[in-house]
Amino acid sequence: MEITQDVINLQGMERKRYLEHLRFTQCLELRTKHLWHQLISQLTHEYGVWFEPLSYPKFWELDPTENPQRERRRLQRSYCLMGKRFFQPEVPDEVLVNPPLSYLFDARHYQSVNIQTVLYHNEKIEYQCRCINVTPNNEIRGELLVGTTRIYFVADEQISTLKKTKSINTAMSTIGYNYHSLNDDSNSFSFAIDDICEMYKRRYMLKDLALELFFTNGITLMVAHDSNNDRENLYRLLTKRTLIQFKYGETVNEIQALWKQGQMTNFDYLMQLNKLAGRTFLDLMQYPVYPYIVASYDNPILDLRSSSS
Repeated sequence: MEITQDVINLQGMERKRYLEHLRFTQCLELRTKHLWHQLISQLTHEYGVWFEPLSYPKFWELDPTENPQRERRRLQRSYCLMGKRFFQPEVPDEVLVNPPLSYLFDARHYQSVNIQTVLYHNEKIEYQCRCINVTPNNEIRGELLVGTTRIYFVADEQISTLKKTKSINTAMSTIGYNYHSLNDDSNSFSFAIDDICEMYKRRYMLKDLALELFFTNGITLMVAHDSNNDRENLYRLLTKRTLIQFKYGETVNEIQALWKQGQMTNFDYLMQLNKLAGRTFLDLMQYPVYPYIVASYDNPILDLRSSSS
């Protein structure tokens, strides 16, 4: 019996060392790939030393970053995310270019299990649940992992099936505010927990089971859980943390008082009301609304075509 136990222990130790080796190798490959992407981005932009006009993106898209008034004003360069069959025949092929050295990153696609292995190797995971990352373009299923310092979203589907989201990941990764795409060929990413500045409970598909996170860099993340209990568990876990940047939002009465005192513009007031009402840019079914604001109280009939009304 002792010999059998010794053999089992030796096999277990060998298996553990082998798994640790696999985790280290995958972590190193993922880190190397991310550094390559950063290096290519720094050297091939329009002011870089290896700028190539033919491979530079020809399109523009809306940057997902919001300013303090929740406006999205910035545009960013983007590669075409649609197939050639959607364009007229006269559109030149030079318009539908790929990023420089893109062939270097097409050979390997990391699945959700592999990325989770890397995450578990790097830090302790305190909470894990299934959820949906709600974006204006897609609803991306995956797993939400809460570590000691970061929040991870590990997508089930790769970027090849959800191409529209790649531009969002690219935009957030170039900002550099503690956002890190786990794999540029996937919809997986992570955020620093200390960058959370606001949290609001949201409805998704008429069910009260979503949570929207606001980060200091202007990026927002909305995750819809399978149940209300999962959402509440995540909310309690995050509120128990000592979040350096976190601030509690004003109530309806407080923002109404600021608006009446002239300390808040009409636009800011409406945006705050939309936020407190559960409206978000991430869910097109709950997009912010802007009612007419009456300016003329003397006329018995309002002419909605006139700005003075």
